[in-house]
Amino acid sequence: MARLAGQREEYLVKALHDYKAGQRVGGGVAAMADVAYHMSDEEITAFSHYLAHLK
Repeated sequence: MARLAGQREEYLVKALHDYKAGQRVGGGVAAMADVAYHMSDEEITAFSHYLAHLK
């Protein structure tokens, strides 16, 4: 499982949008795709900001 805390915010935003759009598939990614699918753009931005600032 990938470590999300401390990742670059821009990377997290792009990754969540990719999961939501179905551009990232397979393996353990399925769980993140299920979560991201239901998130609004504002929620993706806020969640990415939160994760990027965790230590």
